[in-house]
Amino acid sequence: MYTEPTQTRNSLATSLTVNRSIKTFQMKFVQFMSISKPGRT
Repeated sequence: MYTEPTQTRNSLATSLTVNRSIKTFQMKFVQFMSISKPGRT
């Protein structure tokens, strides 16, 4: 039963890291799209 809080904490940290990397990727993707399409600002 003592492993449950650790697993929850690990999954929370993993989801936080995934969310962070997804946001970073989205920002880079948006920058790339705005660079490749000069007409859009």
